[in-house]
Amino acid sequence: MRKSRRTAQRLGRRCAVTRLLTAFAAFLLLGTTVAASAPAASAAALPVVLTAAIGSNSAPTEAGLVFADAVRRLSKGSLVIAFQSPPGGLTAESESLAIKDVRQGATQMGWIPTRGWDTQSVNAFTALQAPFLITDYVLLEKVLTGAVGRGMLSGTRGMGVRTLGLAAADLRRPLGARKSFVAPADFRGAKLRTAGGSRVSSAMLEALGATASPVASGAALLAELRDGTVDGAETAVGYILLNGYYQVAKYVTANLVFFPRVDAISINERAFQALTLQQRAILETAATETARGSFKGLVERDQEQLRLLCLGGLRVATSTKAELAALLRAEQPVYTMLKRHRPTANRIAQIQKLKKATKPAAPLRIPAGCAA
Repeated sequence: MRKSRRTAQRLGRRCAVTRLLTAFAAFLLLGTTVAASAPAASAAALPVVLTAAIGSNSAPTEAGLVFADAVRRLSKGSLVIAFQSPPGGLTAESESLAIKDVRQGATQMGWIPTRGWDTQSVNAFTALQAPFLITDYVLLEKVLTGAVGRGMLSGTRGMGVRTLGLAAADLRRPLGARKSFVAPADFRGAKLRTAGGSRVSSAMLEALGATASPVASGAALLAELRDGTVDGAETAVGYILLNGYYQVAKYVTANLVFFPRVDAISINERAFQALTLQQRAILETAATETARGSFKGLVERDQEQLRLLCLGGLRVATSTKAELAALLRAEQPVYTMLKRHRPTANRIAQIQKLKKATKPAAPLRIPAGCAA
């Protein structure tokens, strides 16, 4: 009886820790949810409400809320952003469906990862996904706020969508359910989840000898990691924590970054032209503010999330310099594919030049006792 009581107490403590970590993860990843909820418009005039489709989350990211708050502030409450979660919940097709809604005008705006655009045969953003090219926030900030990032914004205009800005979200790393992924041999024969059905993400894993499996974030991926349908995932430390993946997948490689996730702040062109000149200027200013401010606190956030994951039992692996070099060599067929599109080839060359001139950011610190 005593043994059963002690077991129950341990399970109770473990559940309490899990609930605490999940709640704190939501705070770190999404921030507060009040920023977009209470417009300050006067009673004399109703605000203009723009619906923004979310492509890869069930709730807006912190940067999304910052954007909505900036729009409300700059317009003095006369212009409001209302985020719309994917109808019926997240699926592997949510990003492409959200893009189609914005293209067709079903929703006026979108907050959608740039990776989703390659499902629509748009190559404007694919240089951001070049494997192992942009691996820290320092370089990403130079890319997005400089000529390379600005040059990408017009790439969706041919589809009837105006991209107002690009906001940093996270860095994508390999999560392993039963083993760590640090070298090419670890990927061969493995099945890993990719997000959004991106052809570049799939090609990246296939070049390493892995099979790409499009799976929605959240409960669907958690279930497939638990039952062994997938061996791991391309994801970020925040989602490992928020969605509880650490409960069933025990390894993340801290210094192996596939590419960054970047969110596009987009609006249907007809909806944009229907606004007044002042309203258009407000959206553009808010997007610029949000894009530049999206880098604030990301390193500290990721480090704190990793600390919490270690408390939850996750173990952190590290790739050697030789392993990183071998992984990059294996991705040369993907670079060949990307460079067939001349603008993408030029952007990759520009990013590589920036990378050579930029001191690499320090990798995430592995908390004591957490190394794999």
